Amino acid sequence: ARPKLGMATSRRFSAVAILVCALVSPGTSLLVPSARSGGSPATPSSPARQCVRVSAPAAPLRLRPLVLCAAEDRPLPSISSPEVALVVGSVLLTILVANRLFTNQEEMLNSQSRADLIATAGATVLLLEALTRLDITPREADSVPLDGASVDWLDPSLPAAQRRELDWAADALTSCLPARSLAIVRDGRTLGLRGTLSARVASDEAAYSQAVASGPLLDKCLKKCRDRSGTPDYLPSLQILPGRFEFTYLPTATQAVLLVPLPGVTGGAIIMGADQARAFKEDDVAWARTVASGLGAWMSG
Repeated sequence: ARPKLGMATSRRFSAVAILVCALVSPGTSLLVPSARSGGSPATPSSPARQCVRVSAPAAPLRLRPLVLCAAEDRPLPSISSPEVALVVGSVLLTILVANRLFTNQEEMLNSQSRADLIATAGATVLLLEALTRLDITPREADSVPLDGASVDWLDPSLPAAQRRELDWAADALTSCLPARSLAIVRDGRTLGLRGTLSARVASDEAAYSQAVASGPLLDKCLKKCRDRSGTPDYLPSLQILPGRFEFTYLPTATQAVLLVPLPGVTGGAIIMGADQARAFKEDDVAWARTVASGLGAWMSG
């Protein structure tokens, strides 16, 4: 009698696991409709619901039958949440593994093995479905202080109209983006500097026009100037890249760099640095491309 009792208990575990997996799916609930005044059981009020009678015992009309309904208009928000589904799925898998370990393998029936497989698959699907619905947002990196000096400079040899355009572009980028440093170059010549720059560059105002030194990463960006699309080069974590030594004009603690080519302008680009890793989001990159496209169209026209 004891082996039969153990197999019966094991089958109950699998049945309970399958039932819980079905109930945790979003939009399902157990409903027990109230009886009508005439003694007959009530039917669901909504025609969209499909009710399946679980048990139909020979009982007096006063008893209310248990009905499993797919009630899309009455979900269970606590069970449908991905956090709860993760906990329930993990608990079910743990119970199934423990049930399998403490069950006599020689006396296990094929039906029990199939039930365990179905229950395990249900719990696994529950976990995967919860993970797909779980909104995982990476923690934002902390801002770091930038060593250097603040600079606001435009090439005085440029025409007044071009200086106004460069000043507009610098304002549009530094005020709307998390850029702490900005440089605009064209044909190896620095046209404008804005924000915090390295102390070495900031101390020599006479050399501002040659502040930006070319390097492999900047050269790669400048090659895209012929392409009207102007795809930027984004370095979200500058400190882990060996190419960080190329940006000597930026503060040494700069965490992220965005290189935006000026479409149609030979050797033209905008270099922006941030004090936070992964600081430039998708919208920031799109805005930088928009400003660069406008500035490039004006400078090339």
